[in-house]
Amino acid sequence: MATIPMGEFGQSRAVPRPSTTRIDNSASGRIGQAYQNAGQALGNVANDFARMQAARDAEGQALAIAKSVNALSENEVQTNGIVAGIESQIADGSLDWRSAVERYDAVQNEREAPVTTGLPPDRLEAFNGALKMRRQAGRDAVQRVADGARRVEFRGQFDTALDILGKLAGEPGADIASLQRRAEQFVPLAQSAGVDEATIAAKVQGFKDKTWENQAKTRAIAARND
Repeated sequence: MATIPMGEFGQSRAVPRPSTTRIDNSASGRIGQAYQNAGQALGNVANDFARMQAARDAEGQALAIAKSVNALSENEVQTNGIVAGIESQIADGSLDWRSAVERYDAVQNEREAPVTTGLPPDRLEAFNGALKMRRQAGRDAVQRVADGARRVEFRGQFDTALDILGKLAGEPGADIASLQRRAEQFVPLAQSAGVDEATIAAKVQGFKDKTWENQAKTRAIAARND
């Protein structure tokens, strides 16, 4: 029987083994570290930016606070000038003391209120509060000037009254007791006007003593003539 040649098919062949891919773990580690370093660097940049921004904010607030302090000082100078001007006008008679506080309020209302920006809320509240306090302090000062002028006017009226009553007491047949009672009315009025009551009372007593003395002299002269 004839044999069929098998050629290469008849030979046993070795089955190739699949090749194994080796991963370089050191390379992947380096990549991960690079990402980590990059993230850290970005974080450092963000922190640096935040610190710089905070520093700029602090500097801006410091500047705003300095400006507000100067604004308050300038406002105080201007307010003192207003008070001094009103006091001078009362002294020279160009302004009636009764209108002093009204004039002060009018002048203050015409002024532009100082404005500051960049202050934190608590500082801004303190700034506005200080402005109100300074304005009220000036108003109180004007009121004291007006009160002083009122007392001066009352003393002037009192001195005038004693002078007139003294002239009436020197007339023939004058009712000295009645004139003295009229002078005594100024004692309680002095207290209401804010004038030292003891000072007025002493002057009234001096007036009474003088009128009694003058009346006694007048009667003595009349008796001699008779």
